[in-house]
Amino acid sequence: MAMSGDVKPPTDRVKSKPELFLRVITALVLIPVVLAAAWAGGIWFALLIALVIGLGGHEWTRLCNLDRRTNLLLLALLGPALAGAFMVFGPFAGLLVLLGAICITGAAHADKRIWPIGGLAYLGFPALAILILRFDPQSGLEALIFLFAIVWLTDIGAYAVGRLIGGPKLAPAISPGKTWAGAIGGLLFAVAGALGGAGFMTIQLPLGAIALALILSVATQCGDLLESWFKRRFGKKDSGTIMPGHGGILDRIDGLLFAAPTMVIIIVIQRGTVPLWP
Repeated sequence: MAMSGDVKPPTDRVKSKPELFLRVITALVLIPVVLAAAWAGGIWFALLIALVIGLGGHEWTRLCNLDRRTNLLLLALLGPALAGAFMVFGPFAGLLVLLGAICITGAAHADKRIWPIGGLAYLGFPALAILILRFDPQSGLEALIFLFAIVWLTDIGAYAVGRLIGGPKLAPAISPGKTWAGAIGGLLFAVAGALGGAGFMTIQLPLGAIALALILSVATQCGDLLESWFKRRFGKKDSGTIMPGHGGILDRIDGLLFAAPTMVIIIVIQRGTVPLWP
């Protein structure tokens, strides 16, 4: 995800102003849409997840150069099938859809199955986690908004502080533009947001707001680095071009794909049960 602390040389920063403007405009349009769907819940939020994960699956096939029709079909239909099963039959049905798609892919293409199976798992398990968070009767919307806020603030802080300070690279072999200053900036923005927002929440967050924000911020940046490795592995700059200034869907949700399952795991450990599970 390009926002997470990527730092460009001085000669490139002037050239990047139009790109930054596009980033801001795109974010101003998309964030209200995401928040509105999250607030509405029900079928509207399920449709959002179906669309995002479906587009992400399509991007994965292009990112990893997967041209088999079975791969294209399963990855593109993963979001709608998983969200539909979840809404009609519950989370266990969604998990069965995901595991079924993985089994079909593994059986059909045993010679080149790592990337299609990896894509199904990379997108499917986080999609289930996000749906579980939103439809959990104990936390629901507030937990999801907290998650979104931490992911977004981590991205903003890493991008802003990384560009302002620069300095030593975080993981030059994976993503040469990311810096330690940006990573720390992302953590600080996340903690500041948690401190500012926790007082307005009616639910009790697992581990407390600050600890949870730190863990989710680290998970967000790990997700960002993982997607950067995928792009470097296949020689791609962005996962797609659907979002002006941001690249593709995967470039925009890479941190969320790690942070959402992390939050669900923390909730499971605290409660001793999986939310919504029969």
